[in-house]
Amino acid sequence: MRTLALVGLNPFWDRLRQLGLSSLSEEAEYYGYSLALGSADISLYELTNAYRTLANGGRTSPMRLRLDQTAEEPKPSWIKGRLYYLPHPFDRGARSPAFGLETL
Repeated sequence: MRTLALVGLNPFWDRLRQLGLSSLSEEAEYYGYSLALGSADISLYELTNAYRTLANGGRTSPMRLRLDQTAEEPKPSWIKGRLYYLPHPFDRGARSPAFGLETL
């Protein structure tokens, strides 16, 4: 929530769309700040591919549902090179500015 408040609702929504979450069919104001808490209806397929992009160091490609489908070579996305901004969610030091030291 703190990050969303600092970044702004519209830029956050834009980045989610760039990450491939096309299920976000309404404007950012429709979802409001609860967007950071998972209030939007996002398909499991899109969410899985978004996490897959993060896990692949920011490289993205269409998912394949069957092994006999041809895999495309992953391409760098806008997020490549920015992943160092994502601290480990259980790192007390990284969480402390937003949540304090007594949260874990």
